[in-house]
Amino acid sequence: MSLQEEWMPEFGATSHSSWQNLLIVSHYKKLVHLNRINLLMSATKILTLLHTTPRLSPTLISSKTGIPIHYVRNLLVVLLELKLVETLSRGLYQITRLGEYVLHEMSSAGRQRDA
Repeated sequence: MSLQEEWMPEFGATSHSSWQNLLIVSHYKKLVHLNRINLLMSATKILTLLHTTPRLSPTLISSKTGIPIHYVRNLLVVLLELKLVETLSRGLYQITRLGEYVLHEMSSAGRQRDA
């Protein structure tokens, strides 16, 4: 009996095709989780950059952080909706007081976790 056949019933798989489906779902969930972590890290990079250098365009944010421009634009929409950034004039973004607070709390929580 192969290892795959031995573990199939434990994971609810009744055939090789359902075992493959379980593996695909498992890998997909891991990728979604990693993608969420990457998005959070990218959003934090954007907030940090806007904290140190206010009034930046998405293109400059992308070039300074190394985050692809389409991700920067999408994240800025979310950050705008959350009121963590604002636009002063068309296409220029800066961090809000709420964004400063959230960034501070995130870095404080990270320092406490590392200690």
